[in-house]
Amino acid sequence: MQRELPEGWEWKRLEEIAEINSRFEKNSFDDETEVTFLPMRCVEELTGRMDTSIEKKYGEIKTGYTPIQEGDLIFAKITPCIENGKIAIARNLKNGIGFASTEFHTLKFSPDNETKFYFFYLMQEKIRQEAARNMTGSAGQQRVPVTFLKGLKVPVPPLTVQRQLVTLFEQAEAIKRKGQDADALTGTLLQSVFLEMFGDPVSNERGWKWVTLETILKEKGLAYGILKPGDYDEKGIPMLRVMDIGDHGLNSTEIFKVTKKLADQYERTKLHSGDILLAVMATIGRCMVVPDFLEGANVNRALAVLRLNETIDSQYLLFLMKSDFFQNLFLKNKIGSSQMRINLTDLRQFEFPLPPLALQQQFARVVETVERTRDRQVASGKEIEGLCEGLR
Repeated sequence: MQRELPEGWEWKRLEEIAEINSRFEKNSFDDETEVTFLPMRCVEELTGRMDTSIEKKYGEIKTGYTPIQEGDLIFAKITPCIENGKIAIARNLKNGIGFASTEFHTLKFSPDNETKFYFFYLMQEKIRQEAARNMTGSAGQQRVPVTFLKGLKVPVPPLTVQRQLVTLFEQAEAIKRKGQDADALTGTLLQSVFLEMFGDPVSNERGWKWVTLETILKEKGLAYGILKPGDYDEKGIPMLRVMDIGDHGLNSTEIFKVTKKLADQYERTKLHSGDILLAVMATIGRCMVVPDFLEGANVNRALAVLRLNETIDSQYLLFLMKSDFFQNLFLKNKIGSSQMRINLTDLRQFEFPLPPLALQQQFARVVETVERTRDRQVASGKEIEGLCEGLR
């Protein structure tokens, strides 16, 4: 069902405001004319940026490719390129013309519509997902048919409003990019602070005491989950998997849930705040500290739960595990053929330098401060995304 639009806006089919895959007179240019060549790899995902540095003679590529002209919007038709956001506006084409992969549709908007507005509109994830649902063809070679684009209903605001919204979207995108850059910088900052406070763990130039992993664990403080997925239970207990762990903690709050009866069978891997989760199968070495809100959750068999004693701070161990020092240990100790894994017996014997607890806790306070900044950045990014979605 189409939502109600503001006064002066209307819903139209895309073919009513744009020529889709418009005809091109191939004899318009001399065969020696230099033009832009644009294979699929030259269009970035989600950004609209394109590499137009490849130039060829018109006569070499005028057949067998998709003709594009300055200002055209190109829309990938093949999976997974459209799902991944290969959409762009053709800019800076040599002599105003180019030839792109045949896996693009082209859209040439009428003068009373702003192409950049529809770039932002079509880039929405919900539009790309709808395009994917309407693909035709055999598995692995499915494509978005031209009929989908022609019949797609889009909002048409007055041209002045379209331009105002484009300005707003561009400002929002710039803020998001700054937030992403700042997020990367905070991670780099913490790694620098870690090395400044503790030194290189490989050379251990500060002379910290070497200990094995088992000496910093509580009794029975190391176990891997053996939960099988079972049926999803919306009101059940979260069951974390390797895919749920990202560079800065949880990838998503959409965690698979299992019945409480099933989760309660595995008491040893019932999570406590401050535990460390470590991937011992699949993407070995991925890790995170369990936050307060996941108290009582559980894990599947690809994750190990490390419950620490009072001699070590979880943030120190987390950053040590993310360092090359520990990642190389994981690499050297992987076993198996069809499915690589880390044996928990081997893991217990991993040796590493252990600085004084007070120094570890000082580092943890720095992490807490930086994480609060990162949380504000994430919240700001979500507000911007919500603003853009609401306007589109």
